[in-house]
Amino acid sequence: MYEVVTTAQERVIGADHPDTLITLHGLAAAYEAAGRADDALAGYERVAARFEAVMGPEQTLTKTAKADLERVRRSLHHP
Repeated sequence: MYEVVTTAQERVIGADHPDTLITLHGLAAAYEAAGRADDALAGYERVAARFEAVMGPEQTLTKTAKADLERVRRSLHHP
């Protein structure tokens, strides 16, 4: 469902809209929960970079996405 919603939001409100980024973060989390670590990593990388560019490095959503990204990176290097 996150994939469908993300695609629609990107088309309608734009890829950098905060709501789209929040949904993208949810998609990455869903991938992580499903054991799709590579997809989760790519999603967290994308959303962390976009949150930082759009909202700044000190914004809570940016910090959360970066923390999630680092957690997945560690899990991939240390099973």
